[in-house]
Amino acid sequence: MFTEVNEIKCVIIRPPNPPGVMTRDEGWHRLAQLFDCIFLVDPGEVDLWRKYGRCAIRQHVIPYVQGNLKSILSSEGLLPCETVYVTWDPSELNDAVNARVGTVLVGDDSLVWDGTRPRAWPDLLVSELDGVIKCLDLVRQGRLTGYAGEVGGTTWKRFKRGSGWLVAGPDCGKSCQMQILALGRYFPTGDARAAKHQYTQRLLEMKNGCERVLAEVLGRVLEKIKENMPFQLVTVVPPKPSKHYPSGLQETVERACNEAGLGGLFCDTALICKEDYPSQKCTSWSAREENVKGKYEARLKGSERHVVVIDDIYTSGSTIRECCKQLLQAGAGEVTGIVFGVDQCVIKSTEEKRLPCRRPGCNGTYRFRCNRADHTAFWGCSKFQNGCKSTLDWEDGLQELNRMNTVLGSAYFDDIPF
Repeated sequence: MFTEVNEIKCVIIRPPNPPGVMTRDEGWHRLAQLFDCIFLVDPGEVDLWRKYGRCAIRQHVIPYVQGNLKSILSSEGLLPCETVYVTWDPSELNDAVNARVGTVLVGDDSLVWDGTRPRAWPDLLVSELDGVIKCLDLVRQGRLTGYAGEVGGTTWKRFKRGSGWLVAGPDCGKSCQMQILALGRYFPTGDARAAKHQYTQRLLEMKNGCERVLAEVLGRVLEKIKENMPFQLVTVVPPKPSKHYPSGLQETVERACNEAGLGGLFCDTALICKEDYPSQKCTSWSAREENVKGKYEARLKGSERHVVVIDDIYTSGSTIRECCKQLLQAGAGEVTGIVFGVDQCVIKSTEEKRLPCRRPGCNGTYRFRCNRADHTAFWGCSKFQNGCKSTLDWEDGLQELNRMNTVLGSAYFDDIPF
């Protein structure tokens, strides 16, 4: 789901090689009829694409040079919040994400996972060119489309929901006993996108207790999974022994099961954490694996052929993989792991601006808030406790914030703060 795109005015496309068949695909014509298009092609293919371009409208062909996306935005007079980048190559996502444009990756789920750590995920992941056209047309109509959790977890007073999808992890396969599904992305608190990514804010709220909207999202996902892959037990990755209070994750999952009519399948004691282990923050992937090895134990009755285990954030994946392995060793025939969010590489901007409160005389800034009655999101002033009750519609505030932060000089680096 696009977080930093207000309106699509231009689509920059890096088509796959070889170009012969692709240039004759009617999908390019349909895409060029909907949006202004810029094709970034290898220098030796420019003439071929320009010849093809006579059949299309509102398109421009530019030789591709790695890392030149920001210069293209500048030379073409494009704002990042009005531009979408489409590519078939996941290695190009870093440059596009750093340029703060919307991103679409064409390919299968495995393109966004890495064997040792998650790479930067695109805003939209589609399997073919027709999917690009369908999704961008939905966005043009003002509808939400993207990862299932992000679409379901993004609400405000006036919005139109489109479609959402799950992302299958690298261990997924029809013959595999273990699979991991992701509902969306999580942007760490230091990321320039975190404050305006509603799904991330709800994940942070879940640390303090049950998050109602996320429970609704998970409930719908569990219903869908059960239709295709019946399961007999739902459990959660348990907290460390030193944490004696119920976790927000546990409360959210329990509510999701109850709302989906699966309350009898929820068990929060099927997994236990036997002992505390060092903090996972700012440690290497191999150290994370060692930290959790042997720290969890599964306790099953023996009749659970298919077990679903749920965790909040996937960073290295070491915790949920260890829990899945323990469940298999305890007798489960199949285990499906579900993570709410996959930790993303961080974008830092030295000039990131906050949304100022519109109330005269107030020096506060607007932040994510939830309506207590219907749990829809809005922007509320940070000086609320000092008496400022100024609010702003979520979509209006998001678009204003995106317009304020169109600076191209962002730095890109990894971080693991969750």
